[in-house]
Amino acid sequence: MAAQLVLYSAFEEHLLKSTVQLLNDTLKGSLHSSAYTPNVNGHVQWSDVSASEVSAAGGYVSGGWEISNPSVTRVGGTTTFDADDVVATAAGGNIPAFRYFVMRSTASRNGVTEGLIGYILGDTTPADIPQTLDGATLRVRFNAAGIFQL
Repeated sequence: MAAQLVLYSAFEEHLLKSTVQLLNDTLKGSLHSSAYTPNVNGHVQWSDVSASEVSAAGGYVSGGWEISNPSVTRVGGTTTFDADDVVATAAGGNIPAFRYFVMRSTASRNGVTEGLIGYILGDTTPADIPQTLDGATLRVRFNAAGIFQL
């Protein structure tokens, strides 16, 4: 699975008000079922999307996985945010099927609890990404040019 992150509209305000601090906060990526309908202009914080998170199983933990090694670089007139791909091996069962991967900060500031950053649609059909069988590896591959650019 490799795709570009779709940024939530509120993320721009999160950045400008330091509600989300990409290099200081713990960032997480969570798996969401097809019950989730992205609302780019209306979803702001974790409570807006948490009900559609898949159940913890097979090494997937409630709330999602931590996004490791976030970085910001500037080359010419382009600023790029990037981090390591998320890699998880199913253990003790299967990682559930999912349709969306949602990225957020776990910090709470400025009246926002766990501000949303963006989401990735796992399969552009759209269809669910099948469950990851026990012992197999799931990799969420971020775009090679970076998770997003400004």
